[in-house]
Amino acid sequence: MPSAKQSMESRLRALPPEELLAVALRVAASNPGAMEAALTPDAVASPPRKKSKKEKKKAGMDMSRYEQRCIALWISYEGGAYSGFAEQNIPGAGVDTVERQLFAALKKTCLVESRESCGYSRCGRTDKGVSALGQVVGLRVRSAARAGEPVGGLDFHAGDALAGGRRELDYVNMLNRVLPDDVRALAWRPVVPEFSARFSCASRTYRYFFPATSPNTGAAYDVPAMAAAAARLVGDHDFRNFCKMDVLHVKNFRRVVYAADVRKTGDGFFFEIHGQAFLWHMVRSLVAVLFLVGEGLEPPAVVDALLDVARTPRKPQYLIADERPLVLHDCAFDTLSPDAAPLPEPLDYLATHFEGAYRAAVVEAAKRRNDLERLDAFAVRRSDLDALLAEHGAAPAPPGAALVPWPAARALLRGAADAKLRAAHTPLLDRETGKSYEEKVDAMNPRVAAQFAAIEEKRATDGDQRDFHTEKRAAG
Repeated sequence: MPSAKQSMESRLRALPPEELLAVALRVAASNPGAMEAALTPDAVASPPRKKSKKEKKKAGMDMSRYEQRCIALWISYEGGAYSGFAEQNIPGAGVDTVERQLFAALKKTCLVESRESCGYSRCGRTDKGVSALGQVVGLRVRSAARAGEPVGGLDFHAGDALAGGRRELDYVNMLNRVLPDDVRALAWRPVVPEFSARFSCASRTYRYFFPATSPNTGAAYDVPAMAAAAARLVGDHDFRNFCKMDVLHVKNFRRVVYAADVRKTGDGFFFEIHGQAFLWHMVRSLVAVLFLVGEGLEPPAVVDALLDVARTPRKPQYLIADERPLVLHDCAFDTLSPDAAPLPEPLDYLATHFEGAYRAAVVEAAKRRNDLERLDAFAVRRSDLDALLAEHGAAPAPPGAALVPWPAARALLRGAADAKLRAAHTPLLDRETGKSYEEKVDAMNPRVAAQFAAIEEKRATDGDQRDFHTEKRAAG
């Protein structure tokens, strides 16, 4: 039998709204205090409701429920759309970088809470427009293991089972689902907490891709001469004439190059350089000089002269090579490799992604080749061609028909451009130069000089850093 309270509730619920309001007003008139108490917030508050999945996700994951693991993460990216790899903390600038996209993905997948809390390190800072196939970062990420459960040692493989048969999170696929198409996660490996992507790195390899012919003359590069020049870079040298001097932060311009060569690939070539570390704009400066050698404007021996800072203490003025063909190809470690049996599913996904990009590039190249072949069907008037050749200071076309086929006319114009380029070229060692390192230091304004003095004092305080670098190298 229903209680008196239940019976009263049923009768009130059955009343139309107008009659319910009338009842409430009569009660308020006879007992104002009771009605006031009944209308307090605590009395009328609705019972707590369960949060939706969307609300829970917005509130954030409770990271304390999970273990973390230290990993090295290999990533690739096309640099054309970004202002470099490293985040640039410029308020209000809206500068997009690869690192910004990476951390947006890491937070969206709840793998890290913040950059500051994950022990983050990067191997290299690529400039605006530069791409990478083997960039490496180190960080702590959320594991599928629950708090207190083991996550495995350095020999743990992505396909191994955790405690209770649980699989580890698929970091590569998780990130690639939310990263933009021009940034891809490639692989990961467990590392020790002391690992630093920068200081544990044993060597870095860059590749610079270029076509078989010079854009300045249309003539084929002298690749053997370029390779001979590249070979002179191998060894321990002072590369101050092959970089943009960061006088404030860099005092030692000596770097060790393990290998340097020019190799064939498809319809073009690439310059590959393998070294311990590199200076700011060093690779693009080297390529600029190699191009001059390949065009026959400089001898391979010019490299020796520029490496001899006693003979050439000031950098000659020259334009560095374009950033877009440059790729950070690999970052190598003594004990780590991304090639150690990755999982087939993410590898298949990456292969499909890169194959699609390659096919699109092949189609674009075929369309451009079709454009050039279409032009070959044209012919120009000999009188018009001779007038243009005269503007370039070249002799007229050989005698012949009134119309000259475009391929023949183009060859004559390219020859004239080549001759003009050679006539205008000033040898590197005869050009105006910038200031030497010492002259740049002496020319510092007071504010920069104060910063420089503070950095020098810190260097003196830190002393010999060989033990630090040895320890970090061993962590990789």
